[in-house]
Amino acid sequence: MTPTTVEVTYLSEVLCEISVRDGILDTQVVGVPDVTGNKQFLRVSRGFVTEEGGRTYLPVGIVDLDRKGRKALVELPGEADSGMRRIWVPFDNFRVKKERP
Repeated sequence: MTPTTVEVTYLSEVLCEISVRDGILDTQVVGVPDVTGNKQFLRVSRGFVTEEGGRTYLPVGIVDLDRKGRKALVELPGEADSGMRRIWVPFDNFRVKKERP
């Protein structure tokens, strides 16, 4: 019997936590943890995040990859309350799509 392999595809969505569901003007506040565990909070439109398997993910832009450090520099879809627009996020915080060949 041949073992089956699973191909993992990382999507450009990172783990986040919804802090305020009912913000002003139909928005919500999400916190995105960086590689140090600090969270960057930003306001996004309601429905902008994806929920899957009890976890919430925020779409981001990929700027750079550090494969050795297993992290990615991502651009947030808006400015965080700290003024940050780009943060380093561990690969483990990306949403994955598993496919069988």
